[in-house]
Amino acid sequence: HVGRALHEAHVGSVHVADWREPTRGWMDRALPGEGTVDLAGLLAAMGFGAGVGAEVREAAGFELVVNASPLGMAPDDPVAVGLDGIEPGSVVADVVVCPRMTKLLQDAHARGCFTQPGVHMMDGQIAPMAAFLGLGEGPWDADAVARATGAA
Repeated sequence: HVGRALHEAHVGSVHVADWREPTRGWMDRALPGEGTVDLAGLLAAMGFGAGVGAEVREAAGFELVVNASPLGMAPDDPVAVGLDGIEPGSVVADVVVCPRMTKLLQDAHARGCFTQPGVHMMDGQIAPMAAFLGLGEGPWDADAVARATGAA
């Protein structure tokens, strides 16, 4: 769980922004059988307190920025968060696996930030997913999956 890991690492604050569906409130996360969840409330309950917010659209002042949305998968997608004012040496990560270097990561790299493409997150998930699906042993790295699915 990302929130727990951040808390255990003594991260001072977490800011959440979600504008996948701008007509919905940011707390309207659909959960099967559960309705909605107040993500800010959950993070606050873990000790992040007033550091939880929903309207962050710029990365200035943050040491770690993560795009956990599908923004960046399509060539005409907007960048998930603006990087004006981000400090060189900050870390910018993206969960998008294709393209490997999204516009967000390219911009971060050009500004002297460390970048983490989504493919590395996927690398750690493929083998457990294959085992869960009963697919057995195999070359379950991202490149092998991309070749097998025609995404390469």
